[in-house]
Amino acid sequence: LARDIITVRFRFFDVAMAKLKLISKKEWEGISFSGNQIYYNPVFLIKKYMDEPGYVVRMYLHILLHNIFLHQYKADKLDKLYWNIAADIAVENIIIEFEIKEAGLSSDGAARDIIKTLKKRVPGLTAEKIYKDFIKNKPSDQLLKRYRDIFTLDNHFIWYEDKEMEMTISHTEWEKIARRIKTELAAFSENKAKSES
Repeated sequence: LARDIITVRFRFFDVAMAKLKLISKKEWEGISFSGNQIYYNPVFLIKKYMDEPGYVVRMYLHILLHNIFLHQYKADKLDKLYWNIAADIAVENIIIEFEIKEAGLSSDGAARDIIKTLKKRVPGLTAEKIYKDFIKNKPSDQLLKRYRDIFTLDNHFIWYEDKEMEMTISHTEWEKIARRIKTELAAFSENKAKSES
């Protein structure tokens, strides 16, 4: 159902959605992904869905956007804590701008407030720009925890330890998919802005 909601609403995600493969990992905590494989703990997923019905759609979009912006491929070259949070804020900003009712979370109000504050200092809010701001301005541990609590949906540990994971979709293939989708995303944002003005 989550996949259908996304592909009906955003046709340009169809190829990327078709590439994502779900793998149950009962021994893992939460949800993580590597390339096109999403690893999930079924009990965790059911509990999250019961608490937040929009979580599954939101999680799919969150992971799709990480892949489209190739966040996992840049991770090992940067400060782990800052990059993880910067990447999560960047994708959540885009999802919140989509205004998808079926992907709504109870934390969205707090997320909007943080995004509004960050945009005053970091125009564009890409993961790279947010990361540079963190390096320059060094957020407090308390603020970083707040960011993590609000913006983190998936566990990024595989980004740093996926040497043993099967990479069925290569970096190059994701780059090709990303180029097409980024163009569509830009057009979508432009059309949305025009309709609101």
